[in-house]
This record gives sequence, C-alpha cells and structure tokens, in this order.
Amino acid sequence: MSDIIRLNNIRIKAKHGYYQAERDLGQLFEVDLELSLDLNRALETDQLEDSVDFEEIHKDVVAEFSENQSWLIEALGGKIITRLFDKHPSIEKITIRIRKPQIPINGILDNAEIELTRKRR
Repeated sequence: MSDIIRLNNIRIKAKHGYYQAERDLGQLFEVDLELSLDLNRALETDQLEDSVDFEEIHKDVVAEFSENQSWLIEALGGKIITRLFDKHPSIEKITIRIRKPQIPINGILDNAEIELTRKRR
C-alpha cells in the first residue's frame, strides 16, 4: 500500500520553452507533485526522516528549473522525476503536472499543462 503526499501549485519563474523569447525573458510555471510512498513508519514515529522533507522536495524542483533549460515542459518533467527518484529512495511513484499560464500562441486559453506518472524501476 502506498500513501500520497501532494505539493500543489509550486510557482517558479524560469527560462524554458520552444520559442527564443520564452528562453530569453522567462515566464511563470506552476507545478503540482503527487508522491506515493509508504508512510506507516512516519505514522508511528512522528519523525521527518520516516517521511520526505517538503522543503527538500521543493528545493529539488526549483533547482531543476534553474540549473538547466528545456525546450519542452515534457522533458523538464522527466528530469524532475529522475532527480526526485535519485535523491529520495522512499518515493515509489511520482505524478507531476507542469502548467504554463502564459502561452505565446495566437489564441486564448488559461494554460497548457502536461502530466507525467512514473514508477520507480
């Protein structure tokens, strides 16, 4: 059985995107994470080391946004998943949603969003 921790609507200004202006000027991104892991030990001990540290997860997401540039938010989401699996061995499955509220298209829409779900191998 897996339990779920969610971090919702992490907002990050970064320089990712297909168009040069997106990469030059930057834009706002919004990220939701759903982390599946066994929290039974944390329920018993009430100790952070038996769960995951929300601040560390947040730092990992922000670091991936700031350290590398991606053309596609799909690729960026994959890099974040890899980083989180590498650094947090208790996480069994991750779902990430990344939204771009300001899409440079000739049309009207609220945002574009991708969702990726991966299980630890």
